[in-house]
Amino acid sequence: MKLYPYAKIKTENLKGLLFASRVLAFLSYAFLVVTVIVGIIGLMSGLGSNMSLGNGAILQSNGISAIMISMWGVACSVALLAFSGLCAAVVSCEYKYTRVDE
Repeated sequence: MKLYPYAKIKTENLKGLLFASRVLAFLSYAFLVVTVIVGIIGLMSGLGSNMSLGNGAILQSNGISAIMISMWGVACSVALLAFSGLCAAVVSCEYKYTRVDE
């Protein structure tokens, strides 16, 4: 059992694109994990709490900022995974339509 993305896709002509789609998929998974961890740590550490900016100025925010950061990270991760899947689909179609059966 191979643990890298798109392990069953074969190609002869587009090896670079298949490698790039695998790297993008791996980065997407890693980015998703990091984003969720950052969101949880942000909620626990008070990322959205009031902060003093000096000279009596206070930045007022609520816990929504940590959630918004996490949501944007998840959306970017899903978009990156979709693009990776599209690249892998191009490689798969190319292999399917250009192979010669002997």
